[in-house]
Amino acid sequence: MSYFLDPFSKVNIQQIASFIMYGDEFTIPTKGSYEQRIEEAWNSFVEEAKKLYPDLKETDRIFDFIIFYASVVEEIYMEVGIRCGAQLVIKLFEKDI
Repeated sequence: MSYFLDPFSKVNIQQIASFIMYGDEFTIPTKGSYEQRIEEAWNSFVEEAKKLYPDLKETDRIFDFIIFYASVVEEIYMEVGIRCGAQLVIKLFEKDI
């Protein structure tokens, strides 16, 4: 049975996602949890934004708007992904496996 499961242990979801989104399967997987990756990206964004706009007094307010926008987009993409995934599962089980 391990003969069939071994290939799945080598699959990396980041590489699959990269191939689906960009057609590039040679992406080097990012280490760290989802939370760590998000936090690193956010910290980089904040650092660069403060460099670009050092005199901006309401950076927190602007960041709140950015987070709101990103969360709405994230919710929409999640819903679309769930719907597509559910339809894919239905199609897969319609066939004789």
